[in-house]
Amino acid sequence: MDKNPMLSGGRREERRSKLRRYDDECGTRMCDERYDDDATLRTTVLGREVALREGMALMTAYFGELKKLGMLRWAYYKEHRDSIKESLAIINRRIKKYKECRLESGLFYLVPNLMTGRVTVRSHLHHMPIKEATRKRRLELQKREDALDRYNKGGQGSVVSDDATSVSPVKRLLFSTMCSMIVGCVIIFV
Repeated sequence: MDKNPMLSGGRREERRSKLRRYDDECGTRMCDERYDDDATLRTTVLGREVALREGMALMTAYFGELKKLGMLRWAYYKEHRDSIKESLAIINRRIKKYKECRLESGLFYLVPNLMTGRVTVRSHLHHMPIKEATRKRRLELQKREDALDRYNKGGQGSVVSDDATSVSPVKRLLFSTMCSMIVGCVIIFV
């Protein structure tokens, strides 16, 4: 049978591509199993923040390598230094805005890997049902608000309550043992 669709009655005999769709907290991606490649269809605010943070980590590492090569003395760098700083400031402001929104919702936490420059997303949603996760988030936000209220009422005082600042019995025992050892060393060596 001929492969030309016009000669085969108008039917196309094409091999179907094996595309898989993945949805996660960073967005929606389509992945082609044949090529181990994925394309982002839609990103979330969290996905954009992760991408910006990873990009900034790569740029910082690359900038450090170029500084070692003497980039700060290059005429081209000196000519474009202000626009580079301005671009970095824009990216940092965008990251700060995304971070404020993420912390306000309280559902996701980003953990940077300093060795690879990648960012891992942590959330209560990964290991517990949504009702529990939202309840836990609500409790954390309430604790944050209470701590902020205590701080604002007390002026520049500590955010930690008085009960938490008292010395525990274990610390007292450790302190008395250390003092006894120091006094013993002073007696022996003096």
